[in-house]
Amino acid sequence: MSDWHAISALDDALARTRGLLLPFKSDVWLRLAILATLATGIGSSSQDNIIDSISGSGAESNATFLGLGAFAAFLFITLFLAYLSSIASFAYVKAIAHGSKSIWEDLRRYVDEGLRLFLFEIAMVGALFLFVVLAMVVTLGAISAGPAGIVVIFAVFAIGIPFFFAWTLIVWLVSTFSVPVVYATGSGLLAATGRVLARIRDEPMQFLIFFIVNFCIALAVGLVVALVTFVFIFAAFMILQLLGLGPYVGLEPIKGSMDMSKMALVILGVVLLELLNLVLSFGTNIAFLPLPLFLRVYALSFLSRFDPGLDLFMAGNKSNAGEGKDSQCPHYDSIKVY
Repeated sequence: MSDWHAISALDDALARTRGLLLPFKSDVWLRLAILATLATGIGSSSQDNIIDSISGSGAESNATFLGLGAFAAFLFITLFLAYLSSIASFAYVKAIAHGSKSIWEDLRRYVDEGLRLFLFEIAMVGALFLFVVLAMVVTLGAISAGPAGIVVIFAVFAIGIPFFFAWTLIVWLVSTFSVPVVYATGSGLLAATGRVLARIRDEPMQFLIFFIVNFCIALAVGLVVALVTFVFIFAAFMILQLLGLGPYVGLEPIKGSMDMSKMALVILGVVLLELLNLVLSFGTNIAFLPLPLFLRVYALSFLSRFDPGLDLFMAGNKSNAGEGKDSQCPHYDSIKVY
């Protein structure tokens, strides 16, 4: 057995993934795919294309009104899906580590934890937005100052690159490690993150090896899934175009004057694109479930080795005492998808 937890965890993850999916049960596969779709986040459609198609109509006042309506619909759906994804992050960990009998019950169970994670994500996005705005203001001011502003521009990049890297790393650490620690211990998100950072400080090389291995696996999985997903997206947009819905989902400018009926169609187009993203994400997870599932199980297996006081796959953790008994595969008797 390797002294590197990241290497040993590969065998653990392979055995646990196989135990989850074999023998094949359609309801188990479907259930895990649903949770994977919700937990990993649903890509939002770009409202920019839709607003561009509106502004190309020539009726500026109505176009602005329609654009605001489309953006409001987009924002509401995006925030709702982000909150649902935060809740599902905990339910997904539970399904992998200990199993469950109802997706709905698991989602209800982690509403509070999901809300805290959602607020954290909103705060992180807000911090990134403020930094980008500040960097743009400083950069524009430096450009107007002429040659003397070159030093300022370099300083912005020198600060911005490590800031963006640190921001990305924190978001990744929280979703990958802090969420399962909260699930296993019942602690708060900040306490869980502090525990993870303490372990990284104590064994930085163990974490670095995991980061490299996980990155390589995620890259390979992402490339395979992205190639197939692109084909499905292209086919879906072609169907929308053939149905005459292109202008209302941002594929081409809306012709003629704007009215309330077209506003309704634009908003419907936003909703339709979000639903299309949901269907595509779910379909991808159905078809390639072993790949993203292995990636998540690998992180949980590494965490169980990396933190000696935390074994996600053993019964008796604070938030799920008495559930799942098997360290290789959770108990999936009488599973319901509702």
